[in-house]
Amino acid sequence: MAQTFAAGTYVWLRDDEDMYVPAKVAGTFKQGEKGTVTNMMTKSTYTVTAKESSDMLPMDEQSLEPTDDMVGLKQLDEPALLHNLRLRYEKDEIYTNIGSILVSVNPFKKLNIYSPDVVDSFMKNGSLNNPPHIYGVADRAYKNLIENNQNQSCIVSGESGAGKTEATKLFLQYIAEKSSAGDSKVKLESGAVHEQILEANPLMEAFGNAKTVRNDNSSRFGKLIQVDFEKGSGKVVGGNITQYLLEKSRIVKQAPGERNYHIFYYLCANCETDSKQQKELQLQGADQNYYTSQYDNNDAIFVEGINDQAEYGKTLKAMDTMGISSAEQADVMRTVAAVLHIGNIEMTGTDEKSEVKNKAAVNKAAEMLGVSAKALEEGMVKRKMRDTFKLHSQGEAEVARDAFAKALYGQLFNWLIGKINQSLNVTVKSATSISVLDIFGFESFEVNSFEQLCINYCNEKLQGHFNEHIFSLEQELYKKEGIDLAQITFADNAIVLSTLEDKKGVFAVLNEENKLPKGSDTGFLSKVLKNENNALKAPTAKELRDPKNQLVFIVTHYAGPVRYTVTDFLDKNKDRLFDDLAAVGASSKSKFVSSLFKAESKDKKKTLSTQFKEQLDVLMTTLRATEPHYVRTIKPNAEKIGDLFTAEMVLDQMRYSGLMEVCRIRKLGYPVRKTFKEFVFRYRPLAKGVIKDHGSLAADLEGQKLLKSGEYQIGKSLVFMRNDQANILESKREDSLARVALTMQKAARGFIARRRFKKYTMVLKELEAATKAKDEGKLEKALQNVGILPYLGNHIPVVQKAKETLAHVIEAKKVMKMVDDAIAQRDLAAIERALSAAKEMKLSGGSIKQAEALKATIEKERSTKELLEKAIATNTVDALKKALAEAKKMKMTDHPKAKDAESALQHLEKEEATLKALEAAIKKGDNTAIVTNLTIMAELGNTEHPLVKQGQEKAKQIAKASKAAEKKMKEVERQLKNAVANKDLGALKELNPKVIQYGLKGAVVTEANSLMKQLQAKEDKFGELSALKHAVEVKASSYDGVTAADVKAITALLAEAKKMGFSDDDDEIKGIKDFEIRMKSQVEAQSQIEKALKSGDETQLKKAMDVIQELGLETGLAQQVREAAGLMQMQQAEKDLEKQAALTEKIKKSLVEGNEDDRSDEKLALMEKRTKEHEKLIAKASDSKYDFTKYYKIREDSDYLEFVPTDAKASFGARKLKSQTKLIPKSLLQLPQSMSKSAVQVFKAVLQYCGDLANPYPNTLARFMIVTALEQPALVDEIYCQLMKHVVDNNGPVSEDRGWGLLCMSTASFPPSAEFAPYLVNFFLNHRSRGGLIGNYAKLCIVQLDGRIRLGATKLLPDLKVIDTYSQRPPILAIIHRAGDLDPFEIPVTPDEDLDRVLCDSVYPQAKIPEKDQFLYGIFVIDGKPKVDMDLRKRLTLFYKKYNPAKLVHVDYFVSSWQGNEEALFHTLIKKYGPEPTAAEYEALERGAKPKEKKGILTMAISAGKQAGKRLGIVSDEVVPPAPETQWPMPWWVFLGDVFLRMVKQGVEPVFTFKRKLYVKGEKVTQELIDQARLEFRNDDLAVNDEKQMLELVALELSLRNGGKAAKDSSALLDLGLKEICPVSWLAKMTPSEIADGAEAFLSKIPANKKGMEERFFELCKQQASFGMSLFYLYDQSSVETLVAGVDTAGIHILDHARSKELQLINYRTIKEFGATSNYFWMKVVGGAGSLGKGEEVVYLNTIQAWDIYGLVYDYTHNAGELNL
Repeated sequence: MAQTFAAGTYVWLRDDEDMYVPAKVAGTFKQGEKGTVTNMMTKSTYTVTAKESSDMLPMDEQSLEPTDDMVGLKQLDEPALLHNLRLRYEKDEIYTNIGSILVSVNPFKKLNIYSPDVVDSFMKNGSLNNPPHIYGVADRAYKNLIENNQNQSCIVSGESGAGKTEATKLFLQYIAEKSSAGDSKVKLESGAVHEQILEANPLMEAFGNAKTVRNDNSSRFGKLIQVDFEKGSGKVVGGNITQYLLEKSRIVKQAPGERNYHIFYYLCANCETDSKQQKELQLQGADQNYYTSQYDNNDAIFVEGINDQAEYGKTLKAMDTMGISSAEQADVMRTVAAVLHIGNIEMTGTDEKSEVKNKAAVNKAAEMLGVSAKALEEGMVKRKMRDTFKLHSQGEAEVARDAFAKALYGQLFNWLIGKINQSLNVTVKSATSISVLDIFGFESFEVNSFEQLCINYCNEKLQGHFNEHIFSLEQELYKKEGIDLAQITFADNAIVLSTLEDKKGVFAVLNEENKLPKGSDTGFLSKVLKNENNALKAPTAKELRDPKNQLVFIVTHYAGPVRYTVTDFLDKNKDRLFDDLAAVGASSKSKFVSSLFKAESKDKKKTLSTQFKEQLDVLMTTLRATEPHYVRTIKPNAEKIGDLFTAEMVLDQMRYSGLMEVCRIRKLGYPVRKTFKEFVFRYRPLAKGVIKDHGSLAADLEGQKLLKSGEYQIGKSLVFMRNDQANILESKREDSLARVALTMQKAARGFIARRRFKKYTMVLKELEAATKAKDEGKLEKALQNVGILPYLGNHIPVVQKAKETLAHVIEAKKVMKMVDDAIAQRDLAAIERALSAAKEMKLSGGSIKQAEALKATIEKERSTKELLEKAIATNTVDALKKALAEAKKMKMTDHPKAKDAESALQHLEKEEATLKALEAAIKKGDNTAIVTNLTIMAELGNTEHPLVKQGQEKAKQIAKASKAAEKKMKEVERQLKNAVANKDLGALKELNPKVIQYGLKGAVVTEANSLMKQLQAKEDKFGELSALKHAVEVKASSYDGVTAADVKAITALLAEAKKMGFSDDDDEIKGIKDFEIRMKSQVEAQSQIEKALKSGDETQLKKAMDVIQELGLETGLAQQVREAAGLMQMQQAEKDLEKQAALTEKIKKSLVEGNEDDRSDEKLALMEKRTKEHEKLIAKASDSKYDFTKYYKIREDSDYLEFVPTDAKASFGARKLKSQTKLIPKSLLQLPQSMSKSAVQVFKAVLQYCGDLANPYPNTLARFMIVTALEQPALVDEIYCQLMKHVVDNNGPVSEDRGWGLLCMSTASFPPSAEFAPYLVNFFLNHRSRGGLIGNYAKLCIVQLDGRIRLGATKLLPDLKVIDTYSQRPPILAIIHRAGDLDPFEIPVTPDEDLDRVLCDSVYPQAKIPEKDQFLYGIFVIDGKPKVDMDLRKRLTLFYKKYNPAKLVHVDYFVSSWQGNEEALFHTLIKKYGPEPTAAEYEALERGAKPKEKKGILTMAISAGKQAGKRLGIVSDEVVPPAPETQWPMPWWVFLGDVFLRMVKQGVEPVFTFKRKLYVKGEKVTQELIDQARLEFRNDDLAVNDEKQMLELVALELSLRNGGKAAKDSSALLDLGLKEICPVSWLAKMTPSEIADGAEAFLSKIPANKKGMEERFFELCKQQASFGMSLFYLYDQSSVETLVAGVDTAGIHILDHARSKELQLINYRTIKEFGATSNYFWMKVVGGAGSLGKGEEVVYLNTIQAWDIYGLVYDYTHNAGELNL
């Protein structure tokens, strides 16, 4: 009888795409008749035909809304279940329960459902009070393990790509978190067993997972992961991994669109940038190896979302965690490389014999393996058969080669699993376990082989286990216990299992065939098909007409029929390696390799199917001994994309996984059962009456309506309950236990309080003893324990006294160090100040006595020095001798003044002796002697003496000698004048001996001597000032602080300095003057602080705190105020918790998921011009008092370390504000307890994201951190503190890099508090001078903070897809230069932004380029000068070299005075002089005779280009493709982060320039083009080969720099910056002076005005061969030299290396087709290409810039109309 569908009721409509669609009946009609319905999915109303009506099914209205447990559905049929999964999937609710069984639908996108707060919710509330989740399954398993002491298992099933591996990782992650939650020791440790278990996964995935057409991360092996727990505590104590059937055939052969195992690609990617590893392993890119690139298709090599190089680093980290040594890691990678080299061995030959075609590959493989290349080659081309050898055909040789590779990799994989187990194997006497089975899903391809049969057999066994547990055993138990339940039918797969595994089953037949001497695949097939049954059959007669079906048998599996092709079944089942090759491997010199082959030969008697079958039998036995938990994974679509639900595909999986039957039995049955004893024990607390047994308890509970009739039944030995019923009892039981717990807590609190009081007493006694001993170590240790005291003991006198004593002990050490330093420097002023400080502190000891003695000695030395100076001034022999005798007595003969006196004495004695000799010669008339003595007098500078005049009359010949001496004296006099002019004390001291030697006299000498005394006095006074400043600095940071007397001493000395000629504007004095002002402020502040403390007034304390912050005070009183202010803040924060919670809820409602346009708009707003407020903030933050470690809210060690075990306090305290891989015990800042817990959770997320702790979804943790900061503003400063801590002193490059990535994300998302902002900026300022990525990160953060502070926190929730890209490439601050005098753009670039987006979203709007012209512009790149971290000394030296070389002598003083406060120093210097030298200016200073070294490689490593060229036959082994030498335009699809990262790895940083890349044919000259021509000339991008033209261009450029006025002469040209603008190629040929002299000749010829100069400059540029071209560098095999390809409006020009001559032009119109690989650009050219003739030819340009050429040629050819080409 036809069913009637009444109006208003609901029905299921059949649909070809959605299978079943819910609809509402508009008007009553009968099934099989026409009717009107409304589709509830589309809301459209239409008429159904009679045929459609007959297929309709009734629907319960409940099915319109999704439910999280499908057992609760009233209507249990396919449409209801399918639609429920669809509804939930559309809402991103991918998990659904069927009772205790979890259904998981792969979302194929990132979901924010694995964050720490989700984990925390399950850990606190369990699975009952949370929605369905994989964490819920894990929670139940762990709970059952602890409560029932029974081993548990989780069986994750589903087809390939359904998400089994991810579910397994998440299950294990939760187990690891749960098991360590209550163990504080585990929390504070890293490298624990639970961490190792999690790190085992990425290691196994690297070597055992691969990309398939169904799954980008498909497990190609099965694994059972067993986690062992200590009984009672539930702590993870060990584990074990069993692996099943690694798919070895994948190593040598993959299907189109698939990859080999991940590790091959990881290793190749790393070799491309790691030249050392590349050389060691002789590996190129993955596209250069046969086993990793069997199809000419990059889609299979590169997988979206997988960064192979980054994954390589994670693999090494996982190896470290698993205890695999660095030597073993190297062996593993050599073995992986060997497999690839084996695959590159090519065979040639016939059916009778073969030989190796490329012996180089054999040699490489042999070298990696440590075996004989000859033996390896022979083992492949022949094999020993008894007493002779059998030669292999080419095909057999290839099989032998591949078998060798498979055996090698298979044993390597086994070795890795063994090492993992060795690491996890901890012997525990009593342990329980949870096992997780992640095994290959059901597979059915177009061609299915032996591997698919084994995989599907495994799935049949698991389905059988599922059926047995869920259906068979369940129903048998009901029958045995006498429970009345309707029989439920289910799809039994017993027949399939018997068909495969019985004595006459498929595997038995296969093994028998393997034993036959002439066994064959066809023989096997014919025997198998003799046993046809319902599960096994042959193709139909019609199907057999197709040849591909003639070797096929069909098995009807539980999941559907699969066709198996028997080709190679016997060989794969045998899985044997020829003995010859096994012997070669075993003979390796490498112990590692030989051990692999010895393991290979141990057990080869059993076939692979037999081994696998035995493994599965053991697995089934293991699973049956556990309480199982099931996760059924479902793949929603074949396209592997998110938000696509293919209903038919999902329905098929529902059917074959038995979900329908599961729903029915779970709904009708009683899945929860307890023994009578368990039932009474567990639920007795709920009873109100007297309980005798299980029956009376059940009656009691039913009376309370806690048990409901029909929802439970009592059997013969068990009580049965339905899930909902059991959940009600469990929930009530937890409430009851909570009430009991309160009573227990009252007693426990009293006990704890008494115990705590004893601890208080003990801590105070320790403090008293340490204070009495005045021992720094004891005091520090005792003070670490005051965290347990109320308010940290700050109100207790004993604690205060201990802190004061410790401060004084530390201060005394500083003073003693000051004394020791002064002794080492032998500086009198420093010694006097140090002794004064020591005396003030009443210090004594050996160093004090030594300093006092040294002071007396130095004072005597000063007296001696003054005596020497007087003797030199009087210039008499007696005075000089007396002074020198005193100097000798004082052991000062090496003193400069002693040497000057010695020179003066020698001069006088020589002069006196010469005059006597001259007088005697004159008397004798000895002309020869007269000439000799006159010459000596001339050299002595005395030609005015009467005797000399008399002698000159007698001998006129000496004129020549006098002239030579005069020339020398004039040179000394010239140098002396320069030294006087420059006030250069060093030069004056150096010249003084020569002045004495030559006896120079006159005004310049008098002035020099006077100036030298004046400068020396100033230097001495400056030394006194420095010593005083240093001494007062030590006091300023001491416990007691400074006094007014200290300030007066500074003021007095400054006054003396001013009298001596010092100016307030002198850099040296300015610093001390600023210090004086600061010290005056400190003295006033100390008084204010003291009053505030005495008053205890909150307002006064806050004001005092502001002063302390402003001045950066560190005195004892300041510390007391900090403690008081911190306590007040903490108390206020406690009061404000409710307000904070309300604010958080309000913020949550305001946060939205933004789209790409929202993010672009926000970015533009962030990039608005830097505000004055930000500049003020930077100026303020440059002071070292804003070092974040000095922030007053940071917890004291005693507070921070309160819960840290005593033996770990020292190490935790030392790294409180430095990177660590362990969890922090509390928040770093003083926060309420609840917020502190959140802070610890955030820090754990930071460690997990950075890779210091394992987590399968690190990117969700970055999102969690950002969302936490957005939702809880009170935690923002804490989060910034944590991130700064994480990157300080971090020895893990990856961890440090990811920490900086988090800082970049944070500064782009939320601002710090106004109070904390200067501390954060100070941190970035101190890191921005570092080279490479770190310096760039710091600059990026500073720029982002400007906008973020101005705009406030973002309202956009972080995008997981964007966060994902941070692990692929770095965010950068792109500093993009422009032609002309325009400022560069500073553009924050996130890792997800390609060049096109950067241009469109940021550059074009800022540059105001009209939309119609935007295609003409691009960003060019070249490698800049190698960037190194500059210390303060180097920065200052460069700065003063540029602005004031006279200050170079004071660099050491500045370094000692401003160390740690350099940003404040540079802020002052920049304000006075100008900006720091740019990279270009630095380079200009350093330019010398050598040309600039070029290292930059953008698109691909040289090795990859070389290898591709070899394959094409256009380059040899010895040739390295040339590196770029000029700027080149980047194609629109590149990521600037990739460019930056590649160059940084090569030790350089990129220089980006925004300019024209396309030109319109015949366009007019504009200012823009002139500016660009000037820029290209300066950068040497425009090759000027003619010297005269170069000199004229230099003259023009420098005159334009001079405001359009011709420079005066060559000196003016040098002063205008010739070295900065001259092309580096010419600076390599000529000196700057030579270029200036040559250019001077053109100064009179250049036009008189700026416009004329620019026109002439542009005219000269146009005459150059490469003008208007973008240049790319090529290697030409025929000429064996580097050529240049120039791309412009005319086409592609081939130029010589000097770019002076065009060799060939290829016009765009002749290019029929073009393309690129990573190593060469190719063109299909037709007639008219110069020497190419009239035919068609493919031209290859061997270059590492192939894709860059492609991008530019594409732009020209696709915009030909607009460019007038």
